[in-house]
Amino acid sequence: MSLPEINAGVRQRILKQGWIQFLDWQHEVDSTNQRAKEWLLDWAESASLPALFVADVQLAGRGRGGKVWFSPEGCLMFTLAIGRSLLPESPQHWSQLALVSAAAVAECVASWIPDGTRRVALKWPNDTFLAGRKCSGILVESGAGGARLIGIGINVHVDFSPAPAEVRQRATSMHEHTLSDEPRLNDRKLDPGQVLADLLGLLQFYIGDWSSGGDAWLSVWQRRCLLSGKMLEIRCGNGQRLLGSCLGIDAQGCLMLETQAGIACIASGEVLSWQ
Repeated sequence: MSLPEINAGVRQRILKQGWIQFLDWQHEVDSTNQRAKEWLLDWAESASLPALFVADVQLAGRGRGGKVWFSPEGCLMFTLAIGRSLLPESPQHWSQLALVSAAAVAECVASWIPDGTRRVALKWPNDTFLAGRKCSGILVESGAGGARLIGIGINVHVDFSPAPAEVRQRATSMHEHTLSDEPRLNDRKLDPGQVLADLLGLLQFYIGDWSSGGDAWLSVWQRRCLLSGKMLEIRCGNGQRLLGSCLGIDAQGCLMLETQAGIACIASGEVLSWQ
């Protein structure tokens, strides 16, 4: 069953929020980021932003580093295209966009999960973990006209039985964690469309706060950092590997690592292992 069939009112709810200026919702695409890029190439001079591109199924979904994102129906998959007017004035802060977006995702997922305050965590630089397993990932890319494309995948109601073994071992889906003794949570219908509508409101808030110089996103990371206090092995953006104890995230969004040589502030890289 496709997203529009699950809840035909979701599109209207999204547009009534007034933030999204253009909505493209397809049953099947190669990737929502690619569809957004193509749209921006055609309409860069007159594009109405923010624009939202949603798909029920991605045939070639990608994560960071070109990794494949398992994205069948039940996985919320979308790309939000925003213009420079929603970015901070100084370009040096633009690299924080993935972390800002991840803060919104984590808060959204936590709002649907019993004891979400404790069970939902953020793994630098942009993954959301639920009960110790990956639930969401983000890929930020550039588009025509200076737009930024925020590609987000969230496992909402995913059947992992046909997924590769590696995915089954490390991933989880929100529906596996929603049973609750709290009637207010059980009464909410968990489907990708409803999660999307909730998340857009949070993205609007966190991106707007960040653009105006606020740090609401940072407080979320400081509360939810999965890696704080753990021993990490990291491959930095320049290829260097570092070992050390994680001290959390600084105000620039860098991962702080206490190593034998001192404290390293890592602006980009990949966490290879943690314990």
